[in-house]
Amino acid sequence: MKYVSIYNKLSISTSEMIKQKLDEENQALSRGFIKKEQTIGQFIILEPKHHRFYPENGLAASVIGFVNSQ
Repeated sequence: MKYVSIYNKLSISTSEMIKQKLDEENQALSRGFIKKEQTIGQFIILEPKHHRFYPENGLAASVIGFVNSQ
C-alpha cells in the first residue's frame, strides 16, 4: 500500500481523539447508519513512533540517552 505521510508528530490527546472518532465511525458502519463510501477511516493510518524526550533540552542529552537520570 502506498501512502503519503501528512504529519509526523501528533500529540497523544489528538491521536486518542482520532482513534475514538474512527471507532465511532466503524460502529456506525457496522450498524448500517453510514455507507463505506462516507467513511474517512480507510484514508487514515496512525503509526506509533517512539522518540526520545529530554526534559533539560540539550543538557547532557547524549549521556542521559544511554543511562537514566539517577
